[in-house]
Amino acid sequence: MEYVVEVVPPQAGEPVFEVRESNYGNACLRARRYRELGWSAAVTGERDPLRRWKVWDPGSGLPPQAVLARSCDCALAQGRRLQPGACAVQPVEG
Repeated sequence: MEYVVEVVPPQAGEPVFEVRESNYGNACLRARRYRELGWSAAVTGERDPLRRWKVWDPGSGLPPQAVLARSCDCALAQGRRLQPGACAVQPVEG
């Protein structure tokens, strides 16, 4: 099984990208290296589909953001680029 490292740059204008790794250990090491640089990174399985998520900060009163990610961790990292206090994540069915 291959793994995907979802990488979220800290700036909202920069695109999220994926790096494929052949094993889980290598994927975790790569994710750790990106995190050490101040970026967000999440490890998922290659077969995990991209899906839409709602991400929001319940205390802010702002509407939820819609993001596209393989995991809730990556979705939350994307949401926090615009709303640093975001802590709620929900998959959008459909």
